[in-house]
Amino acid sequence: MNRKIGFVLIILVIGFSLGCQQMKVAEQTAQATETNIQKIRDGFTAFNNRDWSFWENLLSDNATSSDPMMPQPLMGKAAILQYNKQMIEVMPDAKGVIKNIYGGPNHVVVEAVFSGTMQKPMPGMPETVVGKTFQMPALQFLEFQGGKVTREIISYDTWVVMKQLGLMPESPPPSK
Repeated sequence: MNRKIGFVLIILVIGFSLGCQQMKVAEQTAQATETNIQKIRDGFTAFNNRDWSFWENLLSDNATSSDPMMPQPLMGKAAILQYNKQMIEVMPDAKGVIKNIYGGPNHVVVEAVFSGTMQKPMPGMPETVVGKTFQMPALQFLEFQGGKVTREIISYDTWVVMKQLGLMPESPPPSK
């Protein structure tokens, strides 16, 4: 009889121990998720305030960034920061506003609206864009590793942006 009680106690202790470990993992996952979400909230504030040192610390050295307007992804922290600084030269009033944000321990997904006024054309754009404003709904996927952003993918409707800048007709051409 004592063996049975001992066996039951061992099973209960093991079960309790495993349950505590699972709770600890769940707490760590929730904490990492909240930390990453807060980093991106702070990142939007830093972008809007032109605090490049924040992004210097948040991006990994080998981070990549993909954007529909770029022919290929940006490779490395320096290239990403340079691109963002160039955007601000073109649109000094550019800002991003988070509408919704979701995350996990290794990623954050943001629904945002970016807006700005063109003060000079971006490379390849005509002078006619100067003075035009745009408002661009976007989705941003950010991947984290070791507390740093390693990959960003941003997606938005380029037609909407080009239309607002007067570079495309009001409606798409009819399909054949």
